[in-house]
Amino acid sequence: MSPDPNAPWTGPAAKDMLATHTLAQEIINRHEDPCPVLGGSELELLRDYVMDASLAHARELLKDRGMIDEDGDGLGLRAQGKNSLIGYCIVRNLDVERRGDAAKGPGFGTALTSEEIDLLKDWFQKGAAEDRIEGWKAGRKECE
Repeated sequence: MSPDPNAPWTGPAAKDMLATHTLAQEIINRHEDPCPVLGGSELELLRDYVMDASLAHARELLKDRGMIDEDGDGLGLRAQGKNSLIGYCIVRNLDVERRGDAAKGPGFGTALTSEEIDLLKDWFQKGAAEDRIEGWKAGRKECE
């Protein structure tokens, strides 16, 4: 099914998916919904991240999209300003890599575990999201 720009979101809130570590599975399960979890631009960012989740590559992805936080910014402020759930997830994962246990607590910690990254990587390698990504690049309207 193609995304329907007029379809309402019927799934759980992003903060709930992050808190319960169900985001990866929801992305996969709801991919064919009229209003999927992610649109093409976020799917492309997620695909690029999970294919190489190294610190250097993650920083490069954020930098290329103007999502690197500056000194004094709240965690993920730039990603949130661009309405990028995946950018925010990458920032949180980088924060844990950088600060270790100091980055843990309510609203902190990894957004995507290594198991979730592996699950998504396998899903992307099967080509599951390529049509959606290519449709977005071609200008197809998506659910917001």
